[in-house]
Amino acid sequence: MWFRTLKFQIGLALALVLAISAGASSYTLYAIDARRSDDVILNLAARLQLTAQRLTRQAMLYKENAPRDYDTYYRDVRLYYQDLNDHVMTIDQISRAFVSGEFPDALTGLGDMMRPILDPATKAAVEKVRSTWAAFREGLFERIGDDKAEPRLEWAAEYIEQNAMQLDVVTESLFMNYQVQSQRHIGHLNLVNRGVMLLTLLVTLGTALWFVVKVLRPLDRAVDGFRRVARGGFGHEIEVRDRNEIGWLTKTFNDASRRVQVLFRLIDTIQQDSDLDHTLEVVYREIRSILPLDWVGALYRPADGSPLELQRAYGDGLRDDDAAPHLRTETDPAWNGGAVHIDDLPGAALHAPDVALLGYLADQGLNSAIVLPLDDHHGAPGLLVFASREAGAYGEEHLELFHNIGTLVAHSFSNTLRLIDQARLAAIGEFSSGIVHEIRNPLATISLALQYLERADLSGSARKRSSLAVKEAQRMERLLEDILLYAKPLVLQRRDVSLIALLESLVAANQELAASRGAALRLEPPLRAITVHVDPDRLQQALLNLTRNACEASVPGTQAVWSVKTDYRQGRLCLYIQNQGEPIPAEIRDRLWKPFASGKVGGTGLGLPIAKRMVEAHGGQLSLLPDSPSGTTFEITLPLETISI
Repeated sequence: MWFRTLKFQIGLALALVLAISAGASSYTLYAIDARRSDDVILNLAARLQLTAQRLTRQAMLYKENAPRDYDTYYRDVRLYYQDLNDHVMTIDQISRAFVSGEFPDALTGLGDMMRPILDPATKAAVEKVRSTWAAFREGLFERIGDDKAEPRLEWAAEYIEQNAMQLDVVTESLFMNYQVQSQRHIGHLNLVNRGVMLLTLLVTLGTALWFVVKVLRPLDRAVDGFRRVARGGFGHEIEVRDRNEIGWLTKTFNDASRRVQVLFRLIDTIQQDSDLDHTLEVVYREIRSILPLDWVGALYRPADGSPLELQRAYGDGLRDDDAAPHLRTETDPAWNGGAVHIDDLPGAALHAPDVALLGYLADQGLNSAIVLPLDDHHGAPGLLVFASREAGAYGEEHLELFHNIGTLVAHSFSNTLRLIDQARLAAIGEFSSGIVHEIRNPLATISLALQYLERADLSGSARKRSSLAVKEAQRMERLLEDILLYAKPLVLQRRDVSLIALLESLVAANQELAASRGAALRLEPPLRAITVHVDPDRLQQALLNLTRNACEASVPGTQAVWSVKTDYRQGRLCLYIQNQGEPIPAEIRDRLWKPFASGKVGGTGLGLPIAKRMVEAHGGQLSLLPDSPSGTTFEITLPLETISI
């Protein structure tokens, strides 16, 4: 939910702190303004009291120094009478403002009309001032009289002296009441300010505490978990306590840690296990913990280049199909470029009926799959297929995961398949070796008997048949030798060898064979000497088979040529054997690398498969380059690591 996010919660906390700060600032400004207003009103009350006191004091002075002649009287009219009127006007203005509750700028000097709120005691004091002043003023002007040119100042002074006490009392009462009100107001303002400050402090502390509990501590736990995984503790998971960004980060980290642990366990099992059934069971169990999975299968292309064959499959709750282990299928060319997602298996099976695998998976009730090519650097030898009953089970997250780890898993599984294939070939080789040994002994006896007959005095037709039988026995012996060489396991005894010396001795040894065809055999040596770390006997066997084929395919007047090139850009050492004979027919090309497929009379059909096996045992590749007008060319590529520096 959006309200659980740290973004929202931190924003809310900041907004609350800002709101409280803004409220505190606004209230402080209000308190300052209220304090100033109270001071102004209190000053007016004091001014009212002071004016009343001045009125009394001037009256007493006037009475003590009453004029005795007209000149003095008229002087007092100009001075005392004028002051008297000013005091009356001042008391009128201030008392009227208190009574109305509106204090104009003429009194306050603040520029705006002030309307303070008076408490009941102050209002009562104002009312007393109003009534007392009204009675006092009326009596005062009765004593002064209506003649403003000659007012009765002495009578007025006497009236003031006799009645001013009451006016002093009420004005002082007003001042004291408003002073009490002002002090209460100030106390209230101070109390509110303290409350606001306390609230601000509590909110700030609460926010800080929340930040520590909800942000810093989870981050500390996350960092500790990151460090444990960085030290190799794969699979360690951090407790997810919150459903916010840190919780989501922690959950994502836990997923990554769990997946890394699964990947390590998976690769470790795959690389060490030679039992495909157990390997697929482990793959199924481990991969199922991180993505939807109901079926996993391994398909492998046999060495003869025939269609992919489903070796093993593992699924949970799927119907058993005896035909599954024997399923052979072609592949989609798009499957060779990396992990491929098929989100609609039934639809894909309809669009590609020749890909039997799709139909088989759809018949199993599976609806989506991920196809992972198994690459051994010499093309894709097989496929690893993950499938689910759920349509569209694999999303972007799963595809991204496969794109990131697919190569590693594929290479590891390819190693397992190679181990399994090597074990299978070893078993076949052991069986074949036994058969060869069983045949060689009686064949040797037959050969000796035929040779004896050939030395006997036979008729022409009998001698011809005897000679033919000897040749066939010799061909059978060569075939048995090739079968034994092809079938038995290869164990390389590597050492540093001069490649040029190896080729030169090979060319010299086969010059007679080339000459028998009316052709020549030569070597184009590289610019510098090359030392390779190989098994010289095995590599020489491969080179010898290719040399014999090139010489036997040459036509009179041509030459077969060995050449060497170092390709540092692609990291490989390339050897080429080229002859200028007739191109290899298309029907032979298609089965060139299959055992017992020969295009020449008397050939065993094992020369090229043996050469290919020897080269691949060194981590290299043997291939036939496209035909050119200059003849047929075979290429041997060895990894650059083969060169001994």
